[in-house]
Amino acid sequence: IIKIEIVDLVGKPLFKPGSAVLTPEAKKILKVFAEELKDLPVVVSVEGHTDASLTKRGKTGNWELSTARALTAMLELEKNGVPPNKIINVVGYADNFPLFPKNPYDPRNRRITLTIYYHKPEVAYTPINQSSQ
Repeated sequence: IIKIEIVDLVGKPLFKPGSAVLTPEAKKILKVFAEELKDLPVVVSVEGHTDASLTKRGKTGNWELSTARALTAMLELEKNGVPPNKIINVVGYADNFPLFPKNPYDPRNRRITLTIYYHKPEVAYTPINQSSQ
């Protein structure tokens, strides 16, 4: 497993403030990763994270924002050649897992995490049997 943290830096955000719109710099970064990942025998998990700053909708808004950002990053990876079947999940965590817990408002807590699995991970849940006939 390889975990890659793509973080906001002061003056170099990944997304436009308060939105899930990627900046040109973030698009370039995700394109580089997509070009490397698309032909490798891997699957990828995409996570979105926010800092502790509340959006207009408060805590709920950070959940929505982090999830929307993860989805936007996933779509950018696909746009740049990563096959959809290589992306195994897309999830937002709001501000629950900061990289810098001593300062939950640190911009580096706003990030996208790509987890790369060289072997498809075991499914941690049992799918509901939709037809038991």
